[in-house]
Amino acid sequence: MQRLKKIWSHLRYNRVVVVGNRRPVFIRDHWIDDTLCHSETPKVVGIHGGLGDVVLLLPYLQYFKKRNSHRPLHVVYTDNIDQAPCPERFGYAQTRVERNADGGLINPIADFLANVSFIDEHRGGVPYKQGEYWFPDNAFRRVWGPYLSPDAWADALFPEIFISEDVQSAQKWREQNNLLDRFVVALHLRRNADLVTALYQRMVDDPAVAPWVTALILGSTRNQYIPELEGGHTVSLVDNYTQGVPLRTLYQIVMQSQLFVGGRGSFEHFFFIARVPSINFIDREGFRKNNRRFGTWMDSFWEQNHFSERIFAEDADVDSIYQRLVRPYILSWIEHKERHI
Repeated sequence: MQRLKKIWSHLRYNRVVVVGNRRPVFIRDHWIDDTLCHSETPKVVGIHGGLGDVVLLLPYLQYFKKRNSHRPLHVVYTDNIDQAPCPERFGYAQTRVERNADGGLINPIADFLANVSFIDEHRGGVPYKQGEYWFPDNAFRRVWGPYLSPDAWADALFPEIFISEDVQSAQKWREQNNLLDRFVVALHLRRNADLVTALYQRMVDDPAVAPWVTALILGSTRNQYIPELEGGHTVSLVDNYTQGVPLRTLYQIVMQSQLFVGGRGSFEHFFFIARVPSINFIDREGFRKNNRRFGTWMDSFWEQNHFSERIFAEDADVDSIYQRLVRPYILSWIEHKERHI
């Protein structure tokens, strides 16, 4: 009872609920929202994590807004390492500010959230602990209803995330880079990048496949060293903002690709949800920890993806993966393309 009174006090006088320093307990938050929050005071949510993490928080934000349409939804986030709760563990300073094509500074999160229709206000420069802070691991556990499958997730959210200009910009970029008649494989060079590049090398070394394949190189030099790829036709989207490609356009470019190859992270989550045929090399311990605590990696990601196979990095046989899964898929695409030339 004393705890309830304390929470109610926060609601009445501070207009912000702070439940713990890290992850709010779901049942408590859900109960407060549904039974006590009938006022029109803003709901203030703090988000943290990398860019992919922020995108994956959107289902819960949208779900909250649907349940509480009368309440303004305000999103806040930290901008620099001095405001971050765990600067030694997360790349806060590295993921909040980028250089654009003109050399100026741009905040990718602000740029992405600008067109999200169900967020009434968003602002950076807000110190940690203002508002309830959410991280996608615990947010995923909280999402039910329309978000039980990749298709349902995409159908509910993509129309409210992307605008027509994003799709048009991606299409124009693909035309400018002569990708419309190519088999485009997007390579995310972060976690398990050695396996990602090894799989691409199998494509380059295959004379039946190599002439058709173009690799989109994705990654951030702020996060880690990006290895050079040998041979093949590549187009770099590393540090995409420096090339004048914002995050929403980048997502659309990859969504229009024929194959995505990556590791384990929120960026990979997104393309599972978008139903892009995906090969992701997942480290077993990270998978086990996330699933045990939060249920982040839903079985439907693999069941409803083209390859329908979960691949752990520790057990990955790149030659087998290429021969069983990737090569037949590319050859089928080539055969279809040649019939329609």
